[in-house]
Amino acid sequence: MPPLQVVMVAFFLTVSSAAKDTRPVRSGTSVTVPPSIWPLTDRNAYSLLETSSRPTSFTFAQPHSSKTIKALPYPNARPAKLCCFMEHLLYVDGSTQTDLPVYHLSQFPCAQLMSSYPPNAFEATATASPWRRVLQGLLALLLLLAVAWWLGPRNDFGAAMPTARPLPPQDIAQLDHWLQTSEAAFADLKPGNAKGIVWAGAAAQRTPWAVVYLHGFSASRLETAPLTETVARQLGANVFYTRLTGHGRADPSAMGEARVQDWMADTLEAVRIGQTLGERVLVIGCSTGGTLATWLGTSAEANKVNAYVFVSPNFGPKDKRADIVNMPWGQKVALWIQGPTRSFTPENEQEAMAWTPSYPTKAIFPMMALVKNVRESDLSLFKTPVLMLYSVRDETVEPAETLAAFTRLGSSRKSLEPVDYSQSKGQHVLAGAIKDPAAVAPMADTIVQWLTALPKETN
Repeated sequence: MPPLQVVMVAFFLTVSSAAKDTRPVRSGTSVTVPPSIWPLTDRNAYSLLETSSRPTSFTFAQPHSSKTIKALPYPNARPAKLCCFMEHLLYVDGSTQTDLPVYHLSQFPCAQLMSSYPPNAFEATATASPWRRVLQGLLALLLLLAVAWWLGPRNDFGAAMPTARPLPPQDIAQLDHWLQTSEAAFADLKPGNAKGIVWAGAAAQRTPWAVVYLHGFSASRLETAPLTETVARQLGANVFYTRLTGHGRADPSAMGEARVQDWMADTLEAVRIGQTLGERVLVIGCSTGGTLATWLGTSAEANKVNAYVFVSPNFGPKDKRADIVNMPWGQKVALWIQGPTRSFTPENEQEAMAWTPSYPTKAIFPMMALVKNVRESDLSLFKTPVLMLYSVRDETVEPAETLAAFTRLGSSRKSLEPVDYSQSKGQHVLAGAIKDPAAVAPMADTIVQWLTALPKETN
């Protein structure tokens, strides 16, 4: 049975149970004595009541009227037997003061007061008020809803490491052909989005540095181009551009097929290719590419990279509604709020080519699972030198989360550089031919100067 149906069934059972409340009478309640218990024909007729508590009044119901007899709390005897008359209340034991005549059965034999009717005994029970039953039902419903919410499905990160996939060749001369063959499996790749190598000079020649670029969510290698190649040119380095699973394709539904483990496998593949291309590896990650790079830097594969550059890394979206995805039932809530598709309007043809403007809402699920996992991981394990470039005016990711993550990184050689020269709209992709061509040169210079200033054992 679905969880919500279980909750509703439990709620109705709770209310039904409350409606049939047969608990012992509590102090402060009123007990109605039905006509079947006491005779209607004699004013002095009595009923013998069995009670395990201390009611404050008894109402004798009649066909056309009723009579209430007040009873003050008595100190002794629980349970007690009470002889109730229309105008008199008698206790078996204990004493009290009341404005009504009170007779103690210890003083009078009960038979003397039983004029003509035998005693009718019943267990006095309290009937809870309707409002109390409703309140109890609502409280029970809230509790059940809270439990059902907490036990609901969550946005699962999945396995800590990706499933093994075929490794790229270690022979540098075979890499171009291997990449072309693997990318040929996707007939709908958009121009300029495929995985590929940019050689520093002659093809298949290893360089002192290799630069690996990890693009952001819904983006491609074009998002910051030619930043990475500008850096590589100054270093005399080969470049490898990866393509995260589901990205760079004309069919937007492909993004909804990706898992976190697919992107992790893409990252490991990219770094292994980088090791083949150069003696040392520099990873540049933009946005969610920076999140993947952070995961890599805390993993068992961390020693494969010599330095990192993060551009606007995604440690938490600016729009806090995205965090709903990681809450119980978050995926269903996100689909209900957003609908099946998430879209934005590209500003020009180049932007439409570099990004996927429309994709399934469920594509953000692995991205948010990755963000949560990295944000909650032990970032002190990240020991590799890192340069973090960000804008305090970033409208896509939360700068406060960027600063918090930077503080927690365990690297002894980490630098934080706020970028105030970018004119990029939205201040997220801070440099590139599409967003801000003028910011490419100063950002590339910053990266190269930082990298070359690292100790010789690093560079």
